[in-house]
Amino acid sequence: MSDLIINPRFKELLPLLTRGEAEQLEKSILDEGIREPIKIWNNQIIDGHNRYELAEKYGLPFKVVDYFFEDEDAVCEWMLTNQLGRRNLEPYIKTLLIGQLYELQKKR
Repeated sequence: MSDLIINPRFKELLPLLTRGEAEQLEKSILDEGIREPIKIWNNQIIDGHNRYELAEKYGLPFKVVDYFFEDEDAVCEWMLTNQLGRRNLEPYIKTLLIGQLYELQKKR
């Protein structure tokens, strides 16, 4: 399924992987395949940008899970909350994500 859309707002919302994280992800995917489904909303990737790029690069199969949200702001709130809950983030980055989440929630 190479017709997924990469929305720049969603892709740029979260910090890039470090070189070490990217190398580890690539090695894991080449060794074990893509275990975690890529999550989408309106055919736009909301979780799994790095996995998707590796799938495209190496022609690897992957699964997709479709999520439903009211609008892009709701997607961004979910993305930030999701990352805050699962990533080992540097304190500075974590603070930035919390600030972004606060601003989105304040808009509502």
